[in-house]
Amino acid sequence: MAGKSPRRKGYGAERECVNICKAHGIEAKRTPTSKYPDLWINHRPVEIKRRKTGMKMFYDALDGPNGHDYVLFRADNRRWLKISYWGLDKP
Repeated sequence: MAGKSPRRKGYGAERECVNICKAHGIEAKRTPTSKYPDLWINHRPVEIKRRKTGMKMFYDALDGPNGHDYVLFRADNRRWLKISYWGLDKP
């Protein structure tokens, strides 16, 4: 069972994403309670994930000496995913 701390962290991540959308004139709203999806952005369902660690390789690829704009990756027998910075200018 998740406690209050993980719920607060998840709520904070959702709220941050909604605020970024609104700052850029994009329609976004949270889904009440813990139902799917976490957010609706431009009428599309969005799941929010926030982790303390585990995404280092993506940040390294984006922030590394070459400073790539995005990273494409996929697991075996899965579709390709694109990861890039979102909401704020690249650091």
